[in-house]
Amino acid sequence: MPQNSSTSSSETGWRRALGYLATAAASGLFLAAAIAVVNVLGARADLMSIPGSGLLHRQLAKLEGPEPIDILLVGDSSLGNTVIAEQWSEAMGETVVNAALTGRYGYVGSRNMIRRALRRHQPRMIVLVQTLDMATRKPSMEGDLLTAERWEDVELHRPWELVEELASLDYLLAMGDTLLGRIRPRQEEMERLDYVPQREELPSVAELLAKEDPLLVEDISPEKLAALEEIGALCRENGIPCLYAHGPLLDTLCSRSVPFTSAVNREIAARGFAVVPGTPVCLQPHEVGDQVDHPRESARAALSALYRSMVLETAGDAPATARLGSGGPGKVRRN
Repeated sequence: MPQNSSTSSSETGWRRALGYLATAAASGLFLAAAIAVVNVLGARADLMSIPGSGLLHRQLAKLEGPEPIDILLVGDSSLGNTVIAEQWSEAMGETVVNAALTGRYGYVGSRNMIRRALRRHQPRMIVLVQTLDMATRKPSMEGDLLTAERWEDVELHRPWELVEELASLDYLLAMGDTLLGRIRPRQEEMERLDYVPQREELPSVAELLAKEDPLLVEDISPEKLAALEEIGALCRENGIPCLYAHGPLLDTLCSRSVPFTSAVNREIAARGFAVVPGTPVCLQPHEVGDQVDHPRESARAALSALYRSMVLETAGDAPATARLGSGGPGKVRRN
Protein backbone atom coordinates (compact mmCIF):
# COMPACT_ATOMS: atom_id res chain seq x y z
CA MET A 1 0.00 0.00 0.00
CA PRO A 2 1.34 3.46 -0.84
CA GLN A 3 2.60 5.48 2.14
CA ASN A 4 0.35 8.44 1.45
CA SER A 5 -2.70 6.15 1.45
CA SER A 6 -1.74 4.77 4.89
CA THR A 7 -1.21 8.30 6.22
CA SER A 8 -4.59 9.44 4.87
CA SER A 9 -6.35 6.47 6.50
CA SER A 10 -4.65 7.25 9.83
CA GLU A 11 -5.70 10.90 9.66
CA THR A 12 -9.28 9.89 8.86
CA GLY A 13 -9.31 7.61 11.91
CA TRP A 14 -8.08 10.42 14.15
CA ARG A 15 -10.69 12.82 12.78
CA ARG A 16 -13.42 10.26 13.36
CA ALA A 17 -12.24 9.65 16.94
CA LEU A 18 -12.10 13.38 17.66
CA GLY A 19 -15.59 13.74 16.21
CA TYR A 20 -16.91 11.05 18.54
CA LEU A 21 -15.24 12.73 21.51
CA ALA A 22 -16.66 16.13 20.57
CA THR A 23 -20.14 14.65 20.18
CA ALA A 24 -19.88 12.88 23.54
CA ALA A 25 -18.67 16.08 25.24
CA ALA A 26 -21.45 18.17 23.69
CA SER A 27 -24.04 15.58 24.69
CA GLY A 28 -22.70 15.53 28.24
CA LEU A 29 -22.82 19.32 28.49
CA PHE A 30 -26.36 19.41 27.10
CA LEU A 31 -27.50 16.74 29.56
CA ALA A 32 -25.86 18.56 32.49
CA ALA A 33 -27.50 21.85 31.46
CA ALA A 34 -30.88 20.14 31.11
CA ILE A 35 -30.60 18.57 34.58
CA ALA A 36 -29.60 21.95 36.05
CA VAL A 37 -32.64 23.65 34.48
CA VAL A 38 -35.00 20.94 35.74
CA ASN A 39 -33.49 21.19 39.22
CA VAL A 40 -33.94 24.96 39.34
CA LEU A 41 -37.55 24.74 38.15
CA GLY A 42 -38.24 21.98 40.67
CA ALA A 43 -36.77 24.02 43.50
CA ARG A 44 -38.84 27.06 42.58
CA ALA A 45 -41.98 24.94 42.48
CA ASP A 46 -41.09 23.58 45.95
CA LEU A 47 -40.79 20.03 44.59
CA MET A 48 -37.35 19.40 46.05
CA SER A 49 -36.69 18.03 49.50
CA ILE A 50 -33.41 19.87 49.95
CA PRO A 51 -32.79 21.69 53.24
CA GLY A 52 -34.53 25.05 53.26
CA SER A 53 -36.64 24.69 50.09
CA GLY A 54 -39.92 24.94 52.00
CA LEU A 55 -38.61 28.00 53.83
CA LEU A 56 -37.57 29.64 50.54
CA HIS A 57 -41.05 29.04 49.13
CA ARG A 58 -42.64 30.77 52.12
CA GLN A 59 -40.26 33.73 52.16
CA LEU A 60 -40.66 34.41 48.45
CA ALA A 61 -44.43 34.47 48.90
CA LYS A 62 -44.03 37.25 51.48
CA LEU A 63 -41.99 39.39 49.11
CA GLU A 64 -44.38 38.85 46.22
CA GLY A 65 -47.52 39.62 48.24
CA PRO A 66 -49.45 42.90 48.04
CA GLU A 67 -48.97 43.91 51.68
CA PRO A 68 -46.56 46.86 52.00
CA ILE A 69 -43.22 46.32 53.75
CA ASP A 70 -41.94 49.04 56.08
CA ILE A 71 -38.88 47.22 57.44
CA LEU A 72 -37.35 44.28 55.57
CA LEU A 73 -35.17 41.75 57.41
CA VAL A 74 -33.00 39.43 55.31
CA GLY A 75 -30.24 37.02 56.23
CA ASP A 76 -29.68 33.44 57.34
CA SER A 77 -30.88 31.13 60.12
CA SER A 78 -29.20 33.24 62.80
CA LEU A 79 -31.82 35.86 61.91
CA GLY A 80 -34.68 33.39 61.55
CA ASN A 81 -34.01 31.82 64.93
CA THR A 82 -33.61 35.18 66.69
CA VAL A 83 -36.02 37.83 65.43
CA ILE A 84 -39.79 37.59 65.81
CA ALA A 85 -41.21 39.90 63.14
CA GLU A 86 -44.65 40.04 64.76
CA GLN A 87 -43.07 41.29 67.99
CA TRP A 88 -41.24 44.05 66.11
CA SER A 89 -44.39 45.02 64.18
CA GLU A 90 -46.48 45.27 67.33
CA ALA A 91 -43.86 47.30 69.21
CA MET A 92 -43.16 49.67 66.31
CA GLY A 93 -46.59 49.99 64.71
CA GLU A 94 -45.13 49.12 61.30
CA THR A 95 -45.10 46.14 58.97
CA VAL A 96 -41.88 44.21 59.60
CA VAL A 97 -41.17 41.26 57.29
CA ASN A 98 -38.61 38.60 58.19
CA ALA A 99 -37.44 36.97 54.96
CA ALA A 100 -34.59 34.96 56.51
CA LEU A 101 -33.23 31.97 54.61
CA THR A 102 -30.36 29.70 55.70
CA GLY A 103 -26.58 29.92 55.47
CA ARG A 104 -26.47 27.79 52.32
CA TYR A 105 -27.86 30.75 50.32
CA GLY A 106 -25.08 33.11 51.45
CA TYR A 107 -24.81 36.82 50.76
CA VAL A 108 -25.99 36.33 47.17
CA GLY A 109 -29.25 34.84 48.43
CA SER A 110 -29.79 37.89 50.65
CA ARG A 111 -28.97 40.17 47.72
CA ASN A 112 -31.53 38.48 45.48
CA MET A 113 -34.20 38.60 48.17
CA ILE A 114 -33.62 42.35 48.47
CA ARG A 115 -33.80 42.75 44.70
CA ARG A 116 -37.11 40.90 44.60
CA ALA A 117 -38.51 43.07 47.40
CA LEU A 118 -37.41 46.35 45.81
CA ARG A 119 -39.10 45.42 42.53
CA ARG A 120 -42.43 45.37 44.36
CA HIS A 121 -42.10 47.46 47.53
CA GLN A 122 -40.41 50.54 48.96
CA PRO A 123 -39.33 49.67 52.52
CA ARG A 124 -38.05 52.53 54.64
CA MET A 125 -35.26 50.38 56.10
CA ILE A 126 -33.44 47.13 55.29
CA VAL A 127 -31.67 45.14 57.98
CA LEU A 128 -29.24 42.40 57.00
CA VAL A 129 -28.54 39.84 59.76
CA GLN A 130 -25.96 37.14 59.01
CA THR A 131 -23.96 34.74 61.12
CA LEU A 132 -20.48 36.04 61.94
CA ASP A 133 -18.52 33.65 59.70
CA MET A 134 -20.56 34.50 56.56
CA ALA A 135 -17.78 36.86 55.51
CA THR A 136 -15.43 33.86 55.21
CA ARG A 137 -17.67 31.81 52.91
CA LYS A 138 -17.39 31.72 49.13
CA PRO A 139 -20.35 33.03 47.10
CA SER A 140 -23.10 30.40 46.99
CA MET A 141 -23.80 29.37 43.41
CA GLU A 142 -26.74 27.26 44.54
CA GLY A 143 -28.17 30.16 46.52
CA ASP A 144 -27.64 32.46 43.54
CA LEU A 145 -29.77 30.45 41.14
CA LEU A 146 -32.45 29.31 43.58
CA THR A 147 -33.23 32.89 44.66
CA ALA A 148 -32.75 34.60 41.28
CA GLU A 149 -35.77 36.10 39.55
CA ARG A 150 -33.99 37.36 36.44
CA TRP A 151 -30.76 36.44 34.64
CA GLU A 152 -29.17 39.65 35.89
CA ASP A 153 -29.49 38.22 39.41
CA VAL A 154 -26.81 35.58 38.73
CA GLU A 155 -24.14 37.94 37.42
CA LEU A 156 -21.52 36.91 40.00
CA HIS A 157 -21.05 33.47 38.43
CA ARG A 158 -20.10 32.15 35.01
CA PRO A 159 -22.79 29.99 33.32
CA TRP A 160 -20.65 26.83 33.31
CA GLU A 161 -19.97 27.20 37.03
CA LEU A 162 -23.69 27.34 37.74
CA VAL A 163 -24.38 24.29 35.57
CA GLU A 164 -21.66 22.32 37.35
CA GLU A 165 -23.13 23.21 40.75
CA LEU A 166 -26.75 22.41 39.96
CA ALA A 167 -26.43 19.45 37.60
CA SER A 168 -26.90 17.04 40.49
CA LEU A 169 -28.79 13.77 40.36
CA ASP A 170 -29.37 14.14 44.11
CA TYR A 171 -31.75 17.00 43.37
CA LEU A 172 -33.65 14.88 40.84
CA LEU A 173 -34.01 12.12 43.42
CA ALA A 174 -35.24 14.67 45.96
CA MET A 175 -37.95 15.76 43.53
CA GLY A 176 -38.85 12.12 43.00
CA ASP A 177 -39.45 11.74 46.73
CA THR A 178 -41.92 14.61 46.64
CA LEU A 179 -43.72 13.54 43.48
CA LEU A 180 -44.10 10.00 44.81
CA GLY A 181 -45.88 11.34 47.89
CA ARG A 182 -43.09 11.09 50.45
CA ILE A 183 -43.90 14.48 52.01
CA ARG A 184 -41.42 15.90 54.51
CA PRO A 185 -42.96 17.09 57.81
CA ARG A 186 -40.03 19.43 58.49
CA GLN A 187 -40.49 21.02 55.09
CA GLU A 188 -44.20 21.53 55.76
CA GLU A 189 -43.39 23.05 59.13
CA MET A 190 -40.93 25.47 57.51
CA GLU A 191 -43.75 26.85 55.37
CA ARG A 192 -45.46 28.05 58.57
CA LEU A 193 -42.34 29.48 60.24
CA ASP A 194 -39.63 32.06 59.61
CA TYR A 195 -36.87 29.55 60.27
CA VAL A 196 -35.86 25.91 59.98
CA PRO A 197 -37.17 24.04 63.06
CA GLN A 198 -34.33 23.12 65.39
CA ARG A 199 -33.43 19.54 66.12
CA GLU A 200 -34.97 18.14 69.29
CA GLU A 201 -31.64 16.75 70.49
CA LEU A 202 -29.46 19.71 71.49
CA PRO A 203 -25.67 19.56 71.91
CA SER A 204 -24.29 19.22 75.43
CA VAL A 205 -22.47 22.03 77.22
CA ALA A 206 -19.21 20.08 76.82
CA GLU A 207 -19.75 19.84 73.04
CA LEU A 208 -20.42 23.57 72.81
CA LEU A 209 -17.42 24.56 74.92
CA ALA A 210 -15.19 22.49 72.64
CA LYS A 211 -16.00 24.83 69.73
CA GLU A 212 -13.34 27.42 70.46
CA ASP A 213 -11.52 28.02 67.15
CA PRO A 214 -11.60 31.79 66.55
CA LEU A 215 -12.41 33.28 63.17
CA LEU A 216 -9.36 34.63 61.33
CA VAL A 217 -9.03 38.04 59.69
CA GLU A 218 -7.10 36.57 56.75
CA ASP A 219 -10.16 34.54 55.73
CA ILE A 220 -11.96 37.73 54.64
CA SER A 221 -11.56 38.57 50.94
CA PRO A 222 -13.17 40.94 48.38
CA GLU A 223 -14.58 37.92 46.50
CA LYS A 224 -16.53 36.82 49.56
CA LEU A 225 -17.93 40.33 50.11
CA ALA A 226 -18.78 41.08 46.46
CA ALA A 227 -22.53 40.63 47.00
CA LEU A 228 -22.39 43.06 49.93
CA GLU A 229 -21.00 45.67 47.54
CA GLU A 230 -24.06 45.16 45.34
CA ILE A 231 -26.49 45.33 48.26
CA GLY A 232 -24.92 48.61 49.39
CA ALA A 233 -25.33 49.99 45.86
CA LEU A 234 -28.98 48.89 45.80
CA CYS A 235 -29.64 50.74 49.05
CA ARG A 236 -28.00 53.92 47.78
CA GLU A 237 -29.84 53.80 44.46
CA ASN A 238 -33.18 53.45 46.23
CA GLY A 239 -32.41 55.94 48.99
CA ILE A 240 -32.97 53.33 51.71
CA PRO A 241 -30.78 53.03 54.82
CA CYS A 242 -29.28 49.56 55.13
CA LEU A 243 -28.13 48.23 58.51
CA TYR A 244 -25.99 45.18 59.15
CA ALA A 245 -26.12 43.11 62.34
CA HIS A 246 -24.27 39.90 63.18
CA GLY A 247 -26.52 37.17 64.52
CA PRO A 248 -25.99 35.81 68.05
CA LEU A 249 -23.14 33.39 68.63
CA LEU A 250 -21.80 31.06 71.31
CA ASP A 251 -19.60 33.08 73.68
CA THR A 252 -16.54 30.83 73.37
CA LEU A 253 -16.46 31.66 69.65
CA CYS A 254 -17.80 35.18 69.90
CA SER A 255 -15.37 36.55 72.49
CA ARG A 256 -12.34 34.88 70.86
CA SER A 257 -13.13 36.41 67.46
CA VAL A 258 -13.00 40.10 68.45
CA PRO A 259 -10.14 40.98 65.99
CA PHE A 260 -12.11 39.30 63.19
CA THR A 261 -15.31 41.14 64.18
CA SER A 262 -13.55 44.50 64.18
CA ALA A 263 -11.95 43.84 60.78
CA VAL A 264 -15.12 42.62 59.11
CA ASN A 265 -17.09 45.55 60.53
CA ARG A 266 -14.70 47.93 58.77
CA GLU A 267 -15.22 46.06 55.50
CA ILE A 268 -19.00 46.09 55.89
CA ALA A 269 -19.11 49.80 56.74
CA ALA A 270 -16.95 50.56 53.69
CA ARG A 271 -19.68 49.04 51.54
CA GLY A 272 -22.31 51.48 52.75
CA PHE A 273 -23.88 49.71 55.74
CA ALA A 274 -24.47 51.08 59.21
CA VAL A 275 -23.09 48.28 61.39
CA VAL A 276 -25.18 47.63 64.51
CA PRO A 277 -22.87 47.93 67.56
CA GLY A 278 -23.06 45.18 70.15
CA THR A 279 -23.49 42.41 67.60
CA PRO A 280 -22.91 39.55 67.61
CA VAL A 281 -24.59 39.04 70.97
CA CYS A 282 -22.57 36.41 72.82
CA LEU A 283 -24.68 33.49 74.06
CA GLN A 284 -23.97 31.38 77.10
CA PRO A 285 -24.14 27.59 76.57
CA HIS A 286 -27.57 27.31 78.25
CA GLU A 287 -28.92 29.85 75.71
CA VAL A 288 -27.68 27.98 72.61
CA GLY A 289 -29.94 25.74 70.55
CA ASP A 290 -28.97 23.13 67.96
CA GLN A 291 -26.23 25.30 66.38
CA VAL A 292 -23.70 27.73 67.84
CA ASP A 293 -25.53 30.62 66.12
CA HIS A 294 -29.07 29.49 67.00
CA PRO A 295 -30.53 30.63 70.34
CA ARG A 296 -32.88 28.30 72.16
CA GLU A 297 -36.56 28.96 71.77
CA SER A 298 -36.76 30.01 75.43
CA ALA A 299 -34.26 32.84 74.77
CA ARG A 300 -35.75 34.00 71.47
CA ALA A 301 -38.27 36.61 72.64
CA ALA A 302 -35.73 38.47 74.79
CA LEU A 303 -33.11 38.38 72.03
CA SER A 304 -35.62 39.58 69.45
CA ALA A 305 -36.46 42.60 71.64
CA LEU A 306 -32.75 43.26 72.23
CA TYR A 307 -31.94 43.23 68.52
CA ARG A 308 -34.89 45.55 67.83
CA SER A 309 -33.63 48.10 70.36
CA MET A 310 -30.07 47.97 69.01
CA VAL A 311 -31.28 48.35 65.41
CA LEU A 312 -33.47 51.31 66.31
CA GLU A 313 -30.66 53.02 68.19
CA THR A 314 -28.32 52.55 65.23
CA ALA A 315 -30.97 53.91 62.87
CA GLY A 316 -31.60 56.85 65.20
CA ASP A 317 -35.27 55.88 65.62
CA ALA A 318 -35.38 55.35 69.37
CA PRO A 319 -33.12 54.95 72.41
CA ALA A 320 -31.94 51.41 73.00
CA THR A 321 -32.78 49.54 76.18
CA ALA A 322 -29.46 47.67 75.97
CA ARG A 323 -26.06 49.13 76.69
CA LEU A 324 -22.70 47.71 75.70
CA GLY A 325 -20.84 45.88 78.42
CA SER A 326 -17.09 45.84 78.92
CA GLY A 327 -16.31 42.60 77.13
CA GLY A 328 -15.78 43.75 73.55
CA PRO A 329 -18.02 43.85 70.47
CA GLY A 330 -20.10 40.83 71.42
CA LYS A 331 -20.70 41.50 75.10
CA VAL A 332 -24.14 42.94 75.77
CA ARG A 333 -25.71 43.37 79.18
CA ARG A 334 -29.45 42.71 79.17
CA ASN A 335 -31.46 44.93 81.52
